[in-house]
Amino acid sequence: MSKKPIPKREKKQYMTAREVRLILILMAGFAVGAVTTVVWPILFPQAPERVVEVYWTHECACAAPWIESLRKAGYIVRDFEQFELSSKRRALKMPTSLRGCHLAIYLGYFIEGHVFPEALAQLSEQRPNALGLAYVRKAVDAEDELLIFTAKEPPRRWDTPSRNEPGSRIEHQHNSL
Repeated sequence: MSKKPIPKREKKQYMTAREVRLILILMAGFAVGAVTTVVWPILFPQAPERVVEVYWTHECACAAPWIESLRKAGYIVRDFEQFELSSKRRALKMPTSLRGCHLAIYLGYFIEGHVFPEALAQLSEQRPNALGLAYVRKAVDAEDELLIFTAKEPPRRWDTPSRNEPGSRIEHQHNSL
């Protein structure tokens, strides 16, 4: 007599309790991370005087050292890589003559070029009635100038106490007026 082969049971496509627990733990971890990311700034807001938002294009190689100088000075820098900056420039009412590869927003002011941290501190203290600041070079052989832009007046030079100290600015400025 031959024995009939015992049919093999098909494996069920169910997860084990251990696998379900692991997935639930991972989902809970991601949920906590997501909620923390959203709620943290609400529960622990940063002083606006310490926050600088920097927008830069992919081709920009000079924003990183400037961002680092701001961070070293104690600023919280939120940086965003953008495909283009023209819509941001229009929203900030920036003059069309300013066309660098990065810009920033600080306390509602536009910041164009490598404006040094001391100028931002002065901007925070004085809060002038202005649109923003730009570090520009008016001619090829000229020195860079820090200009303040207002809605009704032409841009004018804006001096800060440490303007002429060595190392107070970052080279590689790409702006022109």
